Amino acid sequence: MNGPHEHRRIAAGSELAYDGNPPEKLFVVRSGWMSRHDILDDGRRQILDFALPEDLLAATPSGCLAHSIEAITDSEIAIVPLASLDAGPGFVLIEAMQRALENAYASLTDAGRRSSLEAVAHFLLRMERRARNVLGVHSDGSVEFPLTQEHIGDAIGLTSVHVCRMMRRLCRDGVIETSRNRLRILDHRQIADIARLSSESAVNDEAALRVKRLRAL
Repeated sequence: MNGPHEHRRIAAGSELAYDGNPPEKLFVVRSGWMSRHDILDDGRRQILDFALPEDLLAATPSGCLAHSIEAITDSEIAIVPLASLDAGPGFVLIEAMQRALENAYASLTDAGRRSSLEAVAHFLLRMERRARNVLGVHSDGSVEFPLTQEHIGDAIGLTSVHVCRMMRRLCRDGVIETSRNRLRILDHRQIADIARLSSESAVNDEAALRVKRLRAL
């Protein structure tokens, strides 16, 4: 890290960062307790993790923060502008690790707070976007999708039978189309609404840039 960084005190109950806002900074807890949480558009909250001193709170140089951060106790953080970081392999790997963590948090919210239909819709939307960015799209608009209903169920805490019912419903309603090892989302806006996302942009396209950076290492 180049140059000095600032310290900031955060009062208990105050928000440090908000879901969907580009953080533009990297936060490190110096003292106190903080929480990471996700709030659905109907107010349901899922606490994802707790942060204690020396924990890294945000590192998403290419995208928006996917969760909110709140001080549980009076806390102090160190703030490092992302622009001051050395743009080398370490920087790219930190970014990739943070994205993996955010995907794990998304799965936790699917299992803990979303209904079965919401969880399946959100999972499919997330995985379709990741496959699209990394592997590309077939001529019919579908992406590679080798996951079985058992895989999906084990990822979001549902039985494969229940996943089957939800996917049949999405197919019947014209939201998705599946074939052997492929998934096609026919209506991105509708599936985002089903997943209780306030905006489809909550699942952003910045992964494509990250993939390019990782391949350049």
